[in-house]
This record gives sequence, structure tokens and C-alpha cells, in this order.
Amino acid sequence: MTTKIVQTYYVSTGRKNAMYTLRFRRDCVGQSASMAGFMPDHYVCNLAASEESAVEKAAAYVEAFRARVGESDDFRIVFDADVDRETYKRRGKLSVNETRQVELAESGVFPFGAHKGKTVSDVPDSYILYWADKAGQSDLEPVILAIVAVCQGVAVENGLIEARQAARDARHALDLHSDYIGTVGKRQDFTGVLEYVSGPNDGDRGIWHMNRVRCGHNLVIYFGSPLGSQGEAITFRATVKAHIERDGVKSTQVNRPAK
Repeated sequence: MTTKIVQTYYVSTGRKNAMYTLRFRRDCVGQSASMAGFMPDHYVCNLAASEESAVEKAAAYVEAFRARVGESDDFRIVFDADVDRETYKRRGKLSVNETRQVELAESGVFPFGAHKGKTVSDVPDSYILYWADKAGQSDLEPVILAIVAVCQGVAVENGLIEARQAARDARHALDLHSDYIGTVGKRQDFTGVLEYVSGPNDGDRGIWHMNRVRCGHNLVIYFGSPLGSQGEAITFRATVKAHIERDGVKSTQVNRPAK
């Protein structure tokens, strides 16, 4: 999916609510959670002390910016005049938008991302663990920090971390039975279950995915386009690129697969 950027301008009450200011935030549509991250909003300029004048000046600024920069299918400019019509108490140096996002996160609602607007109880366990795993990082933005704190609490309370580790241990025990397949440099047929397909990764040769195929007890790895849907039984012909052993697990890496 192509990433689409929506740049939204809005009117904020400004520091100490003394003057309205113009700010903008960016939302990326089409990125995975690991790619999207938190994009902080940015101060643009002071507007006016009165709301009416501030909104007029903001609208004029955005229209001038749109005319100068232009829009496309992948980039949109939006003006939201209703974001901050009432005085709103900000937290420290956070903007009004950041303050609201922190409060949403603390209430258990995701303020952005793939599950924006959903509560923690309504998202997959894997998504909760994705954020919980960021706990302990020292460079987290305030909104991310709030999300991580909530997700870490839910993960601990529901035993998600222990359950994931138990599943990993069970899979590793199964993986230890894997052996090499074929001869390096030779092409041959493979039949198995597409056990795992990673999300898109940027590489020197474009977008690639890690495909993990279990052929009986043996593991076959391919880096490239998805070979199918996760959990699907597949048959393909490929060249054995290498025999690899990691953490006591043997796997066969292949390239140039063809069904």
C-alpha cells in the first residue's frame, strides 16, 4: 500500500493560552505500526489574540501554502478550524494536540496508528506487545510513552509476555528438529506450509519480506516477495542458496522461487 501523507493545520491556544497560534501535524496512512511511529506536531506562527481573527489568518495561510506547494494522491493539506475553539489546559510544554493524545492514551484509546480510536481491549495482543516492548527506551516522545505505559500494564496483567515466551520456547524446541535440505547451488522442489511472512522491509533491492516455510520438520527461508498467505500450504521450485545454523537451528535459504 502506498503511504499517503495528510498534513493537517489547526488553530491552537498557544502557550499560556495568551495568543492563538497555527500548528500542523502529519498523519501517515498506509504504513505499518513499526514504520509510522509518532510524528509530533509543529508550531508554524502566531496568529492573533481573538479567535475569529486567528481562524481567518490561519485559513488564508493554509490556502496560500496549498497554492504554492500543491497536492497529489499521496499528499493532502487539510485545515481544521475546530480543533481548539475552547481554552484547553496543556501539559507542560506539550501542544494542545499532544496533550489530548496523551490523555486519550492514558484512557486506553489509541490516538493514532493502525488502530486509531480503538481501545486496548479491542486490538490484537500482538499490537499491545509491539508497544509494550518499547518500555525502557529513553528517547520516547510523551504520547508514545503514555501508550507504552498502558500497553505494558495490560501485557503484564493479562500474561501476554509470558504466553509469547512460552510459544517461542515451544517453536524453538520444534525448530531444533530441522535439518538441511538439498545441495547448495541446485534447484529442487519444496512443499510445505508458509508458517510466517514478515511485514515489508526496505532493502537495497527494493521491498522484501522474510518467508518462513516448514517442510515437514525442516525450515526453508526466502527473502523476497510473499510466497503466499501465512498458513497456506505451498509448493514451489527454488535454488538452494545456503545452509545456515543459528542458535542450534538448521535452515535452508533459497532464492529464485517459482511456483
